[in-house]
Amino acid sequence: MRAAHTIPAMPNQIRIFAFAAMMVLCGSAFCTPAITIPPAVLQAVHALDPAAHIAASRAGPVPGLFEISTGRTLLEVSDNGRYVFEGHLFDLKRGVDLATLEANGWRSRIVAGMPNSSFITFAPARPRFVVTVFTDPSCAYCQIMAGQIHGYLAAGIELRFAAYPAEMGASTGNPILARIWCARNPQSTFISAFTRRVAPPATSYCGGVLTTDEAAAARLQLPGTPSLIGPHGALLGGYLSPRTLLAKLVLDATAHEAL
Repeated sequence: MRAAHTIPAMPNQIRIFAFAAMMVLCGSAFCTPAITIPPAVLQAVHALDPAAHIAASRAGPVPGLFEISTGRTLLEVSDNGRYVFEGHLFDLKRGVDLATLEANGWRSRIVAGMPNSSFITFAPARPRFVVTVFTDPSCAYCQIMAGQIHGYLAAGIELRFAAYPAEMGASTGNPILARIWCARNPQSTFISAFTRRVAPPATSYCGGVLTTDEAAAARLQLPGTPSLIGPHGALLGGYLSPRTLLAKLVLDATAHEAL
């Protein structure tokens, strides 16, 4: 765990019920009934980040601490609001990192909220795993990955590609991205543009798709391209060969089943 942050003393306020400040999100580390959160806990979170959105909360596994999820981040807050811990929290009995589990659930919910129309999908007849890939045609490793599509399909991996421009905010002004995602046959256009660097033909604009992809990438705060997100929300990393990706997905599935 990182060092504790000290929060200045704050005036008492009327107690706020948890259901007014958060949503209990099953599918993440939080699947418990609404509880009453001490005002000092809420004040501590907002003292660190006034814009913080409390997505879920519960009494923590350590007496005197509350677990607060802001989506990507899991905080442990003392009931008097004085101490806030941010970092890895291991449940050794279950063999799981609760902070990682919460972050995975958060990513999974964002990806699940993206419409199918926002992806260019390559799928085998019977997919074993589904991976979401945020990509850009100007990225060298994205080009390599596109050239190995058949290897991923042979491994039973379905790839769903989302547009992630090298410069955030540039998707609507990126003619290459727009022409790929808006093409009549996006799969073949994708392969031509990524592997042979063939400029796709002009097509009618479908900006809503690109805006959706870029908004999701911004929320996910991805490190770059390609960024691979597994079936359970794990950030698998950047470029991975078909064999390496399959091995990583098997490990991820095994860990998820053990929860």
